[in-house]
Amino acid sequence: MQDPTGKKADQGLIAVAKSKTTAAIVEVNCNSDFVAKTAEFQRIVKDAAETTLKTFTENTDKISLMGEEILRLKIPGKDDTLQEEVALAIGKLKENIVINRGCILNAPPGGFIASYIHPSVLVSATRPGFTLGSFAVIASMSCHDVESSATAVRLRGRDLCQHIVGMKPAVIGEKRVEVLNETKVKENSLDVNSVSGTVEEHEVRKYPPPNDRSDHLMRQPFLLDTDISVEHWLEMAGLEIHDFIRYQVGENVK
Repeated sequence: MQDPTGKKADQGLIAVAKSKTTAAIVEVNCNSDFVAKTAEFQRIVKDAAETTLKTFTENTDKISLMGEEILRLKIPGKDDTLQEEVALAIGKLKENIVINRGCILNAPPGGFIASYIHPSVLVSATRPGFTLGSFAVIASMSCHDVESSATAVRLRGRDLCQHIVGMKPAVIGEKRVEVLNETKVKENSLDVNSVSGTVEEHEVRKYPPPNDRSDHLMRQPFLLDTDISVEHWLEMAGLEIHDFIRYQVGENVK
């Protein structure tokens, strides 16, 4: 990720483009914050994510893409490829611009895509609607709480993605809840001397305490309620996570 002058292209932004069931995440790098702040650079980042989403929207698999693959994509509604758009921007801004990587993630049948982008000071408030940042997460999820509104489910998914940005788990990890059946005698009579009653059995779910040193998502203390684990919070929220992608600007630049 270096230009001919030897400068490392480790600055930049990440963009997310998504539909209800598919999301694209793309990282674009440059040499300096100065270029990352420009409208030209931010348009490239946004176009790269939206082009990737529209190109692979019919795909049902998770796809990891190299920058060279994304560069060859034709921008919808234009005659140019992303490579041509990048070349024009390099000529104007006089700095190296590199499409680093991208990924497509799909939700399972009946599921949804959640996302969170950590805002960057590089993105001007005068350009609203640009889903750009220095950290971003997309997640493939399902909701089992049929009574929750779509807005509530979306916000819960966003909360989980925000946790993933902050806590940086490496894997989802296995569920560790212990399901026990407990019995309780329900008295049938108001007579305190009576010993008659009905034995009732009910399920009790016991969760291990959270581990703030774990890189397994399920074991971590939930960012917005650190007294419980992510596994416990997901159960309470009626959610299930199937996969996630977390990007941080420059993390894989050598």
